[in-house]
Amino acid sequence: MAVTVTSPFDTEIFHIGERVNREHENWFVSVTSHGYQVQVAVPKNFVLQGTVTSSALIVGLSLLFIVILYLTLRKTFANYQKQVVDLVDSIQTIAQGQEGLRIDTLEKDQELLLIAETTNDMLDRLEKNIHDIYQLELSQKDANMRALQAQINPHFMYNTLEFLRMYAVMQSQDELADIIYEFSSLLRNNISDERETLLKQELEFCRKYSYLCMVRYPKSIAYGFKIDPGLENMKIPKFTLQPLVENYFAHGVDHRRTDNVISIKALKQDGFVEILVVDNGRGMSVEKLANIREKLNQRHFEHQASYSDQKQSIGIANVHERFVLYFGDRYAISVESAKQAGVQYRITIQDE
Repeated sequence: MAVTVTSPFDTEIFHIGERVNREHENWFVSVTSHGYQVQVAVPKNFVLQGTVTSSALIVGLSLLFIVILYLTLRKTFANYQKQVVDLVDSIQTIAQGQEGLRIDTLEKDQELLLIAETTNDMLDRLEKNIHDIYQLELSQKDANMRALQAQINPHFMYNTLEFLRMYAVMQSQDELADIIYEFSSLLRNNISDERETLLKQELEFCRKYSYLCMVRYPKSIAYGFKIDPGLENMKIPKFTLQPLVENYFAHGVDHRRTDNVISIKALKQDGFVEILVVDNGRGMSVEKLANIREKLNQRHFEHQASYSDQKQSIGIANVHERFVLYFGDRYAISVESAKQAGVQYRITIQDE
């Protein structure tokens, strides 16, 4: 760089740098407030060399950046492509029949990881649904088979029982005729598809059942049923009182005694109906009573009872569940019992 300072009288008072030809150089001129002229010049070859050097540096750095960016993007897209190919191949393999295969999520990133996890979760739920549908189909087939077995010409059975009853009447066997008639009526009620019944019909069914059970021990078992006027046509779920009566004859009768008795009373109270099922049988142990009370406190049911459970508990739990589903919060039940002191079930149903 060359710098020259000239006084107001055109006298050069300072100079630094090479002497350059002013005709061939571009001088930058500035005048101070006191009239001094300052001239600055740079050689053209210096400017050209600086420009070339700077341009080369910029181009070099740009090429280096482009190479680094290219390698980085290539690696990134290669990894992304690998993940996409693995995802597509896994889905195609699953679609061809390998339902148990799942997409590997260990090498998936970001969106592909989300897609893989969502797909695996969807496949798991789909497999579970298929398994549940298969189990339902098996259960349906089994239920259909049992229904067919239970419907083997019921009219033939009823006609046979009626023939036996008439034959007993002709032979002056009135008691046997009554037993056959009650048994036939009991079967007809069992096979019907009705889900609800009238309170008087349920009590009549319990009476027939009790009568048939009492025939075996006519001098040691008694029963009694009472229903307040106005409650005869009250609707309740079918087979909700009979299991309680059945439990008594199966588990509560003490054949060493001659005063075994069971009673059902349907009473109209202020604002609710009270049904009392009371017997003077063997009763329950403290442990069994606690177990039954625990079941009767439940309001949500999962149907996990197994055949190893006691039939008495299962029957009472089924009665409780059907009452809950039918009456909801209007229904409540309590049980009292002790060894050799009988059992009392108290069912209350609030008025609507």
